[in-house]
Amino acid sequence: MTDTSQEGDDGPLVRRRDFWETVAHGCGWLVAVGLVVEAIVIFRDNPLWLDRIRHLSGTFLVLVGVAGEVAFGARAGKFAEAIRALSNEKVAIANERASQADAAAAEARERAAALERFTARRTIEPEKRLALISELKELLAFKTARVEYEKGDSEAWQLASEIAEVFRQAGCIGVAGCPNSFHTSPIFSAFVGTGVGVSIAPVLQAINRAGVVASPLAIPSSALVHDADLAVYVFVGPKPPVGLEAHFATLGARYADESGAD
Repeated sequence: MTDTSQEGDDGPLVRRRDFWETVAHGCGWLVAVGLVVEAIVIFRDNPLWLDRIRHLSGTFLVLVGVAGEVAFGARAGKFAEAIRALSNEKVAIANERASQADAAAAEARERAAALERFTARRTIEPEKRLALISELKELLAFKTARVEYEKGDSEAWQLASEIAEVFRQAGCIGVAGCPNSFHTSPIFSAFVGTGVGVSIAPVLQAINRAGVVASPLAIPSSALVHDADLAVYVFVGPKPPVGLEAHFATLGARYADESGAD
């Protein structure tokens, strides 16, 4: 009795296939039995051996062919089924390997994206730079500005240079800068401070809209030594660690909003 407790969706089809294969084999054997009966009749009705051989030769060939077709056809069918099963197994293995390869490729892309974020330098896009210049012209024209950057950090120096050039094109005068370092705590991203008579909120918000993550900072005394009437001060710190960019961007936007509320 066939155990159907573990059959899959193809169980009914398998049972039908087995049934009709059994019927086909039975029909084949019926043909073979009929040929044997015919041979017996020929053997009985022809007393001469020469006549018997002449009449039985064709019947014998048909009998052998039918019996061979039934027996060897069934055997060939089993081999075909085994080959299909092996092919399905190979396809399953290939699919599994392809899935593993896709997962490895996705992981590699993720690592490459993280590496790209780590190595990519901060910059102000051309369209945002023009918008920032236009905004700062109304806020800082004919006012002094100072841009400093983390000492020994070439990436911070490049961004500081871009910001200094934006201040110059916005009409700031005496734009100066130099390397600096804050040793009290790790300082990432950029920081903005304004002097007397200049509201920090619109300046900070304009710089954040330009894609530069910035937070408010009181102008350090070291910068005021160079210009006691300094209108705006920017310090470009190291780039935030990978994975924390969004955190510092959120802080910068929140500080800018809070500054505007004040």
